[in-house]
Amino acid sequence: LTGRPVLAADEMATSNRDMNMATILAIVAVAVIFIVSFKSAARPLLAMSALVMGIAWTYGFVTLVFGTLNLLSIVFAIILVGSSIEYGIHVVARYQEELAKHRHIDEAVKKMLLAVGKADLTSAATTAGAFAALLFTNFKALQQLGAIAGMGIVFCLTSMLVVLPAMLVLRDHKLYGNRAVPAWATPKPALKITFITKCYNRPGALLVGAIVLTLAIAPFARKVTFDFNLLNLQAKGMESVEYEKKLITESDESTWFANSVAGTPQGSAEMSAKFRALPVVKKVDDITTIVPLDQKARMFLIRRMAPAFSGIAAQRPRVDAAVDAKGLVESMLRFDGSLERLEEEAFSAGRIDAVEELEGLRERLTGLARNIEETPEAAARIEGYQKELFADLHDKLSLLASGMDPKQLKMKDLPESIVRRFVSPNGKYAIYVTPKEDIWNPQNLEQFVREIRAVDPEVLGTPVEVYESGRIMIRAFLISGLLAFVLIFVLAFLDFRSVRAAMMAALPLLLGGLWLVSFMGLFRVPFNLANFFAIPIIIGVGVDSGVHIIHRLKQERELTALARATGTSVMLTALTNAIGFGMMMIASHRGIAGLGEIMAIGTICCAVAALLVMPPIAWRFLGFYRGR
Repeated sequence: LTGRPVLAADEMATSNRDMNMATILAIVAVAVIFIVSFKSAARPLLAMSALVMGIAWTYGFVTLVFGTLNLLSIVFAIILVGSSIEYGIHVVARYQEELAKHRHIDEAVKKMLLAVGKADLTSAATTAGAFAALLFTNFKALQQLGAIAGMGIVFCLTSMLVVLPAMLVLRDHKLYGNRAVPAWATPKPALKITFITKCYNRPGALLVGAIVLTLAIAPFARKVTFDFNLLNLQAKGMESVEYEKKLITESDESTWFANSVAGTPQGSAEMSAKFRALPVVKKVDDITTIVPLDQKARMFLIRRMAPAFSGIAAQRPRVDAAVDAKGLVESMLRFDGSLERLEEEAFSAGRIDAVEELEGLRERLTGLARNIEETPEAAARIEGYQKELFADLHDKLSLLASGMDPKQLKMKDLPESIVRRFVSPNGKYAIYVTPKEDIWNPQNLEQFVREIRAVDPEVLGTPVEVYESGRIMIRAFLISGLLAFVLIFVLAFLDFRSVRAAMMAALPLLLGGLWLVSFMGLFRVPFNLANFFAIPIIIGVGVDSGVHIIHRLKQERELTALARATGTSVMLTALTNAIGFGMMMIASHRGIAGLGEIMAIGTICCAVAALLVMPPIAWRFLGFYRGR
């Protein structure tokens, strides 16, 4: 089976299975990295519990508000794993840092919330805002994703800032009571970034290196292409995909066709004639294909031919003549000689395609002649074939002769299923227009839609839906991306009360985004209708690291402070994001796997820009954060 319903069902089943598996693996992988990085299990597992709690609340929201997920919103859970665990990382890291300083649980959690609470709120607001921007598009699947992911960020933040601190306090009070927490209970994270902060001593070299890297790879950004072919997103080896390709390459049929509607059979015939005249159209079916309008003229012609067919049914062909195998072989070899001369003419004319076809035909012909010569029972087998051939030919001629006195065909003579296909209950007539070229190819699809719309501007059907959906989706992503960036900048400004600080917070996103697109062009990774919506996600999570770093600089007023909890958390966040989103790369659905690839690369690019490039620049341009 293949066709649009089967392809859609297979795609949804594959995506659902892949996303469930990827989400589970992402949670496990993030938990392992969290535990290893903090050299303890208890507090990281509490953070993972808070994350799962926020995702569970989001599932409840989906059930109450939407009831179902679509092919885009199905990825929301793994998005939350990748983009929300950072709140828990910052909470646990700063809590342990303050606990090591003060040795008192209540004081540590209070200092932690005052230190990272505002940064987490701004980070969550920017990420949720990026998803909320999808609500302003007119593409319903994206609107649902925006609503679910945006609310999911709010739920996960609530769990991380309300439930997680409560769990940390309850757990540690149970173990240590009101006494001072021992030093061994607050191990320093194994992930250290002191080697990065040492680079801040040479800000000029860092800046020059970033500029050289950017200039070296930026030209490749222009080479990024967009692949609209939906078949390239499906899992390899699916029956529906393989047979769809087989239909395209080996048959005259297509599971995609356009539909036009006429008010009368005459109108249907006229519209069909216009469609048939188009070079992009292979076949047109309408009710007049089955019930012709000119039946009387056709019946007149058939009756004029009737005398030539009289008596055919009564004449039985003679098929008892013996086959002359030797003579047959000689005739076949003479025919091969004629083909050889024709092949030479084709070669002289430069028709290499015809030469190859003639060579293949000659090989089969000479092979058949050789088999007849070498097989003793060949003559008997050919006689049997001849007998069956002539008997079948007689039956067909008899059937043809019996139709030489036709009766006029009326709509009521047709089976109900055929009438239902071409005629609606309110008397409208459907026209089915099949494309000549493979319209899974975007260029062919655009040309097909453009030319059939010139005949009927109101034409509809799968090709038109796919063509318009692709255009609407791209426009929606671009609009939502622009709105998200503006919203993020506004939120950052409201947080820092400084245009320069907001610009610095957004710098990792801008630079990391440029690097991502450049690497895509360098490695020839195209955008498609699946990985393209990584853009609003990266916009949402890409600015978070910048927000936390600017907040830490504002609090501590020294670059070396980034070597402690904040810098470690930013690096760990990048690692967990890359692995969490990267788990989508195991998906058999190539669209989801491509989305994971883009997300992993994008988050790493933004994190590198945030940790290496932005801090010394911010330190130089945000002098008032240094107490000046």
